Amino acid sequence: ISVLSLWDNTKNALQIDAAILRNTLKTIAINGYYYPKKENNNFDFEIKIDKFKLYLLQHYLSSFCSDFRGLASGNLHLYGSPQKPIFEGELLLQKTNLKITYLNTIYSFAHKIKIGKNSISFSNLIANDSLGNEAIINGEITHNFFSNFNYKINIRTKKFAALYTNSSQNDIYYGSGFISGKIDIYGNTNNVYIDINAKTEAGTRIYIPLTNNAPNDKIPA
Repeated sequence: ISVLSLWDNTKNALQIDAAILRNTLKTIAINGYYYPKKENNNFDFEIKIDKFKLYLLQHYLSSFCSDFRGLASGNLHLYGSPQKPIFEGELLLQKTNLKITYLNTIYSFAHKIKIGKNSISFSNLIANDSLGNEAIINGEITHNFFSNFNYKINIRTKKFAALYTNSSQNDIYYGSGFISGKIDIYGNTNNVYIDINAKTEAGTRIYIPLTNNAPNDKIPA
C-alpha cells in the first residue's frame, strides 16, 4: 500500500493519491479529496481497479454464495461519507467462479456489471456450470450502504446444473439435477428463496428418503 497526501488550501481538503499493489501491479489506484470539515459528503474519489481479486469480497455475499473467485477491472466513483459510502461505475469480471450455497452448484462467467448508488446489477450474463452447460442470468443485488442486502436473480436455460447435494447437506431431498426452464432466486441476508419452473433433463437423479435415517449416499455421476 502506498499513500501520498497534500493539503489543498483552496479546497480546504486533503488531496490523496493512494494505491494497493500486488507485486508491481496497481490493483487499486485512488485519487481525490477528503474534506475533514464537512459533516456530510466529506470525500470524493476516483478509483481505477486492475485485476482485483474477488475473494476479498466474499464476506458481503456469504449468505448467498461461497468460493467467490476471479478478477475485477474497471473504474468507480466513490463519494459520500464513511457512514454512507456511495460507489458508482462499471466493473468487468473475469475468470469468475462461485458456488451457490443452497444448490451446491459451481458456476463460472466473465461479464460486465453495473455499480449503482445502492445496487449491483447485470444483464444477459452467460454462465457455465461445471460441465460446460450454459444459462442466461439477469440480476440485481440491492443494499443500504452495504448492509441489509437483498437479492433478485433470474436464470434461464435449456440445460443447466440446478442441484448437486448429498444427504448430509439436505436430508429432505438431495441429488444431482439438470433442468431446462427458469430459476428465480430472491431474498435477503436472513432468508433466501428459490422458485423453479422447469423440467428435468438427462443426468437428473433426485432422492427423497422415506425414513429419518437416510444414508449418506454418494451423488451419482
